[in-house]
Amino acid sequence: MPIAGAAWRQLFDERASLPPLWPMDAHTLLLDASGVWRYHELILPLPDQYVVSRPEGNTALYPVGIENCGDGRPGHRTIGDYAGVERLFLKHEGENPTGSFKDRGMTVGVSMARYIGARAVACASTGNTSASLASYAAQAGLPCLVFLPAGHVAPGKLAQSLAYGATTIQVAGDFDDAMRLVEQVCNELGIYLLNSLNPYRVEGQKAIGFEILQQLDWQAPD
Repeated sequence: MPIAGAAWRQLFDERASLPPLWPMDAHTLLLDASGVWRYHELILPLPDQYVVSRPEGNTALYPVGIENCGDGRPGHRTIGDYAGVERLFLKHEGENPTGSFKDRGMTVGVSMARYIGARAVACASTGNTSASLASYAAQAGLPCLVFLPAGHVAPGKLAQSLAYGATTIQVAGDFDDAMRLVEQVCNELGIYLLNSLNPYRVEGQKAIGFEILQQLDWQAPD
């Protein structure tokens, strides 16, 4: 029997407002704290024990519309003022665990890898994807390989991949060269590929829409 929208909204609001000492197990609390897995019925029906979460999401909406222009003095104008938009918000995905929106998709992708019994995970990346995969793979206890085009990766992102223990391989060439190589390696060695075309990553990334709606009291923006 289909569940009405109001019932979904009530369920998600209850999960978002659970106090820290709510009488539930720690893993359930972790899932409810995630800006992805709070909506797990709309994301992926995985058993809870396979979910790998840091938790991610719950990034802030910052008001930058004309109504937030402050005192109107030069230097106090907002993006909305320049754009002529009365009510405008920016969502700061840099507040995710590894500093990018990629964590929303990676929590689902790595959870699926764990569920299917993948023995290792891999990706090609110019920075954000490799940092995110290395982080979630480390939490899941999965070996991780990342293929990076030499000289095309920000030092901070390279440092994250190394710090989380990923086997990091620099490839002579651009991203496309790294992508071709990781696809070949994954096919030959049976490694689970977690680049952006992985459908389970897309499932996680769509949660940003649910989260924005919840932050706006379920009133859809234009």
